[in-house]
Amino acid sequence: FLIENTIQAEEYIIREKTSGDMFYILHKGSVRITKNLMLEIEGIEADEKMLGRLTDQEHPAFGENGLLGTGNRTANVIAETECLMYTLSKNDFEKLVHQDAQIGYYVMYNCCIALIKSLDKADENVAKLATALSIAVKF
Repeated sequence: FLIENTIQAEEYIIREKTSGDMFYILHKGSVRITKNLMLEIEGIEADEKMLGRLTDQEHPAFGENGLLGTGNRTANVIAETECLMYTLSKNDFEKLVHQDAQIGYYVMYNCCIALIKSLDKADENVAKLATALSIAVKF
């Protein structure tokens, strides 16, 4: 069910605001996670902010909304180095779950852990933004 892929350095693996049905496991290499800083406004170029970096040391996985949700991508994932990835399509995941529910459980469990970490980071970032806005408004 897992397909091995090689991604070249600086290649986008996932683009924000696109849809997809693939889940990725990073086996070798490193990727950076970025997000566009501004809404799309005609005549203004949007900058990307780096949110984090993932390395092969923990074999991180990403793109879980491609398996479980609408597939709408919420950030960019860009290869920093040549990467060896394993991918799993939504269709293959559904077949796998029907064949072995325990594997489906482990995938879901790990997706939940990743979601919790993501929500914790989002809460932290909202607090930082609120603090910065509060300071800016005072001046």
